[in-house]
Amino acid sequence: MIRMTQNRLKQGATYELEPLEFADPLKAIVRLIQTELNYGGVIVDIDERSITVRTIVMEDVDTSIFEGSPESMKPMLQFVRYFMDTKKYKRRIEAKAFKTVKEYVPGNMLPFVTMDFQMIIGTERVKAALMMVYGLGEEEILAGLERKIKDVVAAIQLRNEGCCSFIEALAI
Repeated sequence: MIRMTQNRLKQGATYELEPLEFADPLKAIVRLIQTELNYGGVIVDIDERSITVRTIVMEDVDTSIFEGSPESMKPMLQFVRYFMDTKKYKRRIEAKAFKTVKEYVPGNMLPFVTMDFQMIIGTERVKAALMMVYGLGEEEILAGLERKIKDVVAAIQLRNEGCCSFIEALAI
């Protein structure tokens, strides 16, 4: 069982949000990805029993703690280690984020670029970590970074089902 507690600092006041419990570690990983890492969340503390993430969106600061037994936390910790190891793809990830922001953010929206940039970097790092968890090699990871996360997930599924290689699946 993994328990997620969260508090939010909003306009100088701290609020405790409703705790969540996950029997399935995969559901906890999905929650970590969807509500923290995809929004530029930063892992500020990690040990065998817990992961603490700080996420800043606009003026709100969320601190989320995922806690469980060492056994239940093992899959989350593996994913987080891969996520943190995506630094070797930093240049590629930042270039993709910059290209995306430049393409979609009009000039009058420049005050929001920093937030958008961090969210895009978070998503790209998640994508790289996901490919690393599934044992993809350097060439495959670099190719996957050029695609949307839904294409990467589909390619991993096709590869795992033995239909084709990851690179072939990306070309479909």
